[in-house]
Amino acid sequence: MQKMLLSALLVFCFLSINNCGNKKEKPVLLKTNYSTKEVWTYGIEYQSQGIFTTKGSTTTMSTNIGGTLSANAKVNPGKLTITAGDIRISSDMLKDEEKQQLLQKIEQATYAVNINETYPSFDTAEVLPAVNYPEWDLYRQFAKLLPALPEQAVTRGFTWERALTMPVNTIHGRLPCDIYYNYKLDSLTDATASITWEFTYRADEPAPDSASITQLIPIAGMGSGSALLDTKNGMILKAEMKFKTPVATISDISVEWQEHAVLTYTPGK
Repeated sequence: MQKMLLSALLVFCFLSINNCGNKKEKPVLLKTNYSTKEVWTYGIEYQSQGIFTTKGSTTTMSTNIGGTLSANAKVNPGKLTITAGDIRISSDMLKDEEKQQLLQKIEQATYAVNINETYPSFDTAEVLPAVNYPEWDLYRQFAKLLPALPEQAVTRGFTWERALTMPVNTIHGRLPCDIYYNYKLDSLTDATASITWEFTYRADEPAPDSASITQLIPIAGMGSGSALLDTKNGMILKAEMKFKTPVATISDISVEWQEHAVLTYTPGK
C-alpha cells in the first residue's frame, strides 16, 4: 500500500513539474509611452578612448562627458524635445578652450527624437547640428542607445532585426551611414523587460590622414547594447552601449577607438 501511494505521489510530482515546464509564456507587446509625463529626466555618461600605438609604445587618452538630459513630450507632439544641462567634461585630448566650446554647444542645442509606441527613434529628417567635435554628437549616442522594439507581442528569447541609413556630420561633411541591429529579448518579468543587441555601422569615409587619425573617431565600427524597460509605465529605465572602431594605421601610428555610454532614468529629478 505504501509502495502504491509512493508511486502515485511520484507520478503526480512528475506530471506537475512537466506541466509547469510546458506552460507557455504569455506574449507581451513592448511599447513606450512618454505622453504620461511632461518632463523625463535622464543622466548620461559617455567616454571615448583612443589607444595609440607607435614604435612599440602604447598610449591611452580619453574624453569623458556627463550630465543630465531633460526630455519633454509636450513641446512638440510625436517627438521628445531634449535639452542637456549640468554638463561636465574631462579630457586629456582637448584643450581647455575646446572643452568650454564643446560644453556650450551641448548645453545650447535642442535635440528632437521621434517617438511612438515601439520606438523612440533617431529622426533622420532632422538637420543635424554641425559641430566642431563630430566625435561626440548626441544624436549618434541616441542612435546607439535607444532600442527599436518589435511591432508584435513577443516572448523571452525572441529576436528581431532593424536596418536604417542615418546621415552623420563629420569633418568631411555629411555622410550616409548604414546601420544594422540584431536584437534579442533576454528576460521578461511582470514589470520589466531586458533587451540586448549587436550593431554595425558602415560608411564610406575618406581614408584617415596623419592629423585626423589621432583626433577623430571614425563612424564605421561594431558594438553592443542593452536596455532595461519598465513594461508597466512604458519607459526606458537604463540603456548602455559599447562601440569599437577598426584599427587604423598611418605610417608607424596605429589607433583604435572605443566608446562607452550609459543612459539612466532619474525619477527624483
